Amino acid sequence: MSMTSIQTTQTPADPDTKPVLEPKTQAFIDAATPKPTVVLVHGAFADASSWNGVVKVLEKDGYPVVAVANPLRSVMSDAVYVSDILASIKTPVVLVGHSYGGSVISEAVLWWQR
Repeated sequence: MSMTSIQTTQTPADPDTKPVLEPKTQAFIDAATPKPTVVLVHGAFADASSWNGVVKVLEKDGYPVVAVANPLRSVMSDAVYVSDILASIKTPVVLVGHSYGGSVISEAVLWWQR
């Protein structure tokens, strides 16, 4: 999957007219391409339910979401746990970590790439 950035190619003379937007590249996201799975990893002193509001918004927009119940044992063991979850996901992944969860996802990606 590739992202497309857009640039304004024409400044409208009429302020009520929207500018014409054209892609900067020829890479387009196909409508048939599945949305990435958003994996949310909470930090210390929290649990997966802390993402409930975020999950609601993402699911409303059609994203598959996994809010990981981070075991909070150590960065390395939590990273292995998260990487096992990542390995089970068959779509592209957007990985999000809050606070301690950021350290966990940084390590989890290294395990996941093995």
